[in-house]
Amino acid sequence: MRRQTLRWGVWMLSLALAFFVLVPVVKAQEPTPTPTTEIPTTEAETLRIYAKYPEILIGADEKANFELTLEVTQPQLVHLEVADLPEGWEYEFRGGVRTVRAVYALPQEEVSLRLQVTPAKDAKAGDYTFYAVAKGEFGEARFPLTITLKEKTPPKLTLKVDLPTLKGGPDTTFRFGLTIKNESDQDITVSLQAETPGFFLTRFLSFGKEITSVPIEANSSKRIDLEVKPIVDVEAGEYPIRIRVQGNELAAEGQVTVIITGMPKLNLSTPTGRLSGEARAGEETTITFVVKNTGSAPAHNVKISATAPSRWEVRFDPEVIQQLPVGEEVEFKMLLKPDAKAVAGDYMVTVRATSEEGPRDTLDYRVTVTTSTMWGLVGLGIIAVAVLVIAGAVSYYGRR
Repeated sequence: MRRQTLRWGVWMLSLALAFFVLVPVVKAQEPTPTPTTEIPTTEAETLRIYAKYPEILIGADEKANFELTLEVTQPQLVHLEVADLPEGWEYEFRGGVRTVRAVYALPQEEVSLRLQVTPAKDAKAGDYTFYAVAKGEFGEARFPLTITLKEKTPPKLTLKVDLPTLKGGPDTTFRFGLTIKNESDQDITVSLQAETPGFFLTRFLSFGKEITSVPIEANSSKRIDLEVKPIVDVEAGEYPIRIRVQGNELAAEGQVTVIITGMPKLNLSTPTGRLSGEARAGEETTITFVVKNTGSAPAHNVKISATAPSRWEVRFDPEVIQQLPVGEEVEFKMLLKPDAKAVAGDYMVTVRATSEEGPRDTLDYRVTVTTSTMWGLVGLGIIAVAVLVIAGAVSYYGRR
């Protein structure tokens, strides 16, 4: 009995030892299950709204436009609003050409929106941050936006000249391009004035028509032209012209400069002022002329030429005057030979003087042609012979 009890005790102890040794081994051999941790879906991943350009700089009385993109991971209706917008400011969401308040969005499709924000009239310069908010059926998303409002400038007129200095001769018409800008909140009519020396004529033009004033809308500009034309022979030099534009209590001034370059001016005449003379047919006659430079610059290479009746010979001495200073004159001779068969009478010869710079002058000279004395005697002899023949014929036939 005692031996049997001992046997049962040994058996139970062995069984216990086997349990404590084998069970950990079995557990070590069993595959360890991988925990399945679900990442909670956040609102930003379920619904997202953002702007590519989240910070915008605008001036006073301007509106800010933000291009927004909306994305969702589940089909849902999304309501749109703006949070933390300053008091008095206004906004609207636009989809295409319409104002919208909500969007039905689908996964894998981006929705493009435009948020237009209008600052309050009394808004001061500075940075303003607010949020574009998208509220969907499965969450909400926010995106920060910032508007930097520039300092509001006082109203003013500005005047800009394209080319403030132009150069030309005393017969040039100068034209200056002007741009007038109305930097105010009101439409105004701007009057136009130009102060010039007395020997210039000025006028303002818009699309080729003369004007004395021009209407300009608020925060807009208008382009016009100023035409300047000398009305007398102006000496070479620089001539400033002041421009003043004024509308209501706003005014602006500017200046343009006309540079007159020297230009020769030729004047043809004769030493005595007489513009007629005589010449014999077939004989060369010398006639003296004078060319004077009454311009504001020397004349160079003044060429002398003439137009005479057919078969007349004309040449000059000299044919070219190399230089003619301002205020000086030079004599030249015209050697004229009428046609030997020219009939007695008056003929016109046109004399020209042309400078290298372009100015020229012409003069019409009347030439009275007389026939040669020899031909006159011959003529008288013929007439005498004719008279004698007639007289003889009358005497002969009269006696019969």
